[in-house]
Amino acid sequence: MATFLVETPAPELPALELVRVHPADPRATFLLADLQAEYDRLYPSQAEAAEADKEINAYLAEVFTPEQGG
Repeated sequence: MATFLVETPAPELPALELVRVHPADPRATFLLADLQAEYDRLYPSQAEAAEADKEINAYLAEVFTPEQGG
């Protein structure tokens, strides 16, 4: 069986902008929601999900700032 390599130009991707924000910044909301969804996926039982939610929300956002070593 012959294998052919077809060279096609890569699609142009939109420019990415990385922005450092405070954990309480609204722009970080989707990241925290995604983290919660990942915990829910990893720990599917209701009790484990409740524990994951409690763990995620156990610390103030300020704990994760550069000033606090986060």
